[in-house]
Amino acid sequence: MGDTHEVRLPDGRRVAYADHGDPAGPGILFCVGTPETRLVPLGEPERVAAMGFRLIVPDRPGFGGSDPQPGRTLEDWPADAARLMDALGVDRFGVVGASGGGPYAVACGVLLGERVTAVALVAPAEPQDAPAHGFVPNQDPAALRERGETIARLAREGTDALEAFFAPDQSETDRKESEQMDPAGRARGLENLREAFRQGTDGYVEDHTINGGPWSHLLPRLHRPTRIWQGEDDNNVPPEATRWLAERIPGAELTLLPAAGHGMTDAIWPEVYGWLLERSR
Repeated sequence: MGDTHEVRLPDGRRVAYADHGDPAGPGILFCVGTPETRLVPLGEPERVAAMGFRLIVPDRPGFGGSDPQPGRTLEDWPADAARLMDALGVDRFGVVGASGGGPYAVACGVLLGERVTAVALVAPAEPQDAPAHGFVPNQDPAALRERGETIARLAREGTDALEAFFAPDQSETDRKESEQMDPAGRARGLENLREAFRQGTDGYVEDHTINGGPWSHLLPRLHRPTRIWQGEDDNNVPPEATRWLAERIPGAELTLLPAAGHGMTDAIWPEVYGWLLERSR
């Protein structure tokens, strides 16, 4: 258990991951947002332990401690996830994808079949053909790289400069949440960003290019139980795009939160985890 472990894949790449909670409990694979890593928020290990499940949080290629995978695609990820779970002795598991991790959770639900018990999506990134898009720059690699380099530099310099960079694009709800964050939570967020860019910006550029790419063909193929949580005051992932996405997943349940932004609220996570655990039995 803990923040930092690694496994070797058959091609020699390392995957770094966090492992929290009860090793004998039901497994949940967490596909983190962009740019995030295995470093979960403070208090999360205690919550997971109290709920009695095992939370496994890997770094995607090029982030944190996971080796790059040049030319990777969205549909490469489920094989990495399956090999990680094999190494940990986890046969069936729920998957949650938040923000930029949403497409990766969808891919796992499609390509790993009944090995995935259920899929939870929290403010999931939208594909290229969605009717609306958030504030992240278009898929021009130079623009994405410039943004990534700016975030990495500001994360090294400190919280105030970073918050000023993000603020113009955030909803009022998300700005207020950032302002009210306690010092320990701010420090953990900076640690997470610094770790995300430890290898540079390639992983960030690849992730956004993949997330905003043509992956909507996977949506009608997702036949695992699926539920989506979306804040209505979200400038990063427009609710209109999430409604469109939900309509294309067979049987998906959509929960809209009127007072939530992209950061959602800490209070939803027991509900998200609880929903997945109900379907793990």
